[in-house]
Amino acid sequence: IFKLCSKSWIERLRKSWRNCDVPQYMLRILNQTVQAYHRKEYVLTVSTLVTLWEGIIARKSGFADDYRVSGKMRDAIKALIDENGYEEIVGTFCKDFIFYDCYKRDDVKQDVPGRHSICHAWYDKYPNQKTALNAILFTDLLLRLDSSAELSDAS
Repeated sequence: IFKLCSKSWIERLRKSWRNCDVPQYMLRILNQTVQAYHRKEYVLTVSTLVTLWEGIIARKSGFADDYRVSGKMRDAIKALIDENGYEEIVGTFCKDFIFYDCYKRDDVKQDVPGRHSICHAWYDKYPNQKTALNAILFTDLLLRLDSSAELSDAS
């Protein structure tokens, strides 16, 4: 996968985010996380991207200004994935590896960018390249999802 997701491939992905209706401040953050990835500063990539996910999901789901509860975010991402016509496996990945139940250090799943474990700094080791690449790819998926409003307008 690292051969497929080469530096030039990731750079094309990063540049394509300009067309994803992302606010300028967020685009700047996204650009810096990819730059950190290229410098092998994986913890900067992972920990920064994880903090953006709920905001992206909330914007695309239509409740950007609401108080964010993990259960509500899980439901929202599942709905967005379903509405966008993605296979069930994408929703399962989100549930099992991104927004999985993690209430203590022993619940951490290694080598995946679990939102809760990263936000609580339950690191057993420095995040690796695989974890950082998964965070970039998951962020790309979120950015490319059509919002609920766009999907209802298309109907």
